[in-house]
Amino acid sequence: MWLLLTFSAAAFGARFGPDEWYRQLAKPAWTPPNAIFAPVWTILYLLMATAAWLVWKRHGVAGAVVPLALFIFQLALNAAWSWLFFGRHRPQAALVDIVVLWAVAATLISFIEGPASAIFRAHAALSTGFPLSSDPAPRSGGRAPSRIAVRPRWSDLVVGVAFSRSAP
Repeated sequence: MWLLLTFSAAAFGARFGPDEWYRQLAKPAWTPPNAIFAPVWTILYLLMATAAWLVWKRHGVAGAVVPLALFIFQLALNAAWSWLFFGRHRPQAALVDIVVLWAVAATLISFIEGPASAIFRAHAALSTGFPLSSDPAPRSGGRAPSRIAVRPRWSDLVVGVAFSRSAP
């Protein structure tokens, strides 16, 4: 059940991948190659399904209503991020999504322990580095309405966000 639910969200998100818009973004040097996203996120989704199963197995649905509901909500946020960023080309909305996702993940982590908690900590760390690892200013010199730069600090998962007007 947890695999089906998790990979349903993954399948929805996978419908919206890097396209010409993404390829033309000015990305920082540390942006991973596109080929790394699918294997990393496949493993991460498998681990998230495992974490949900561990919580369900230990506590049952009745004993884990809040963490399992948070798990389902974070799956929806994960899928929505791909749609917002890649599908709709809305990096600002995707940033809001990821901030809410971090809050949900932090809350979820507070309800669980052991390996399930470790998996969601890894999820939060990976979400910090990969989601908005680009500046939405096109390389072609075109003007973007605003710039977003998310600079992760791996040690404390702090995100610095800078909004500024692009110069012509």
